[in-house]
Amino acid sequence: MRLRFVLFTGLLLAASSAFAGRAEIYAFRTDGVAAAGFTTRMCRVANPSQCYYTVPTDSYGHTTVTVGIGFEGDYYLYLYRNYGVNYGGEWGSQTEPIGKFFVPYIMTSIGVEVSPRPLPPKLVTPCNYCRIPSANFYLKWTDGLDAKRRNPSWPVTYDIWASETPVGWPTQPEKLTIANAPCNPDAQGNCQWWVDALIPESGRKYTWRIVVKLQVGPGVVYTTSGPSWNLVQY
Repeated sequence: MRLRFVLFTGLLLAASSAFAGRAEIYAFRTDGVAAAGFTTRMCRVANPSQCYYTVPTDSYGHTTVTVGIGFEGDYYLYLYRNYGVNYGGEWGSQTEPIGKFFVPYIMTSIGVEVSPRPLPPKLVTPCNYCRIPSANFYLKWTDGLDAKRRNPSWPVTYDIWASETPVGWPTQPEKLTIANAPCNPDAQGNCQWWVDALIPESGRKYTWRIVVKLQVGPGVVYTTSGPSWNLVQY
């Protein structure tokens, strides 16, 4: 299911400069569940630092955002909630708007669908803090997707960040080593990347970190980073 939104022009209030702009938000998750308890804000396109907040969405996914008098215009809409990794993960985004909407000086109603963010990837092999040979090996991790996030209309790629610290050196910073890598799934569905050309040195340290990038709509990419995994040559 692709990200989609519907905009209904408001018609309940008489046109008058005495009224501030008001947006009635009606939000659902892409799995059909009302987006209840979501933080909501609208930020002016002309001045993104000027944002308006409201109470979280109610059990029906509804809330109202009121903007200042004289500040009608185009606004970015943000909706997000973190259920916790074991209870559905994160939905929406604090940094990626769902879309751009016009808020008049009277009222408008906005219906939106909120997509999930990917889950944090987990290391499969080698294990965290394991010792590795200087020979080549596969780095493997879980794909960060579940049934609600696995959608043929949502492309997913992975950024691989890594660091390499020779013996006796201060810990080196992570750098983006591979951008937009495919999953390359193994027989169990785990993602994998072939690691080679390691410099042989007993005690040389490495870190790897995977960032999952899920494109939930045109130009809308939700990202989730896993932790840094540590390895050392024996």
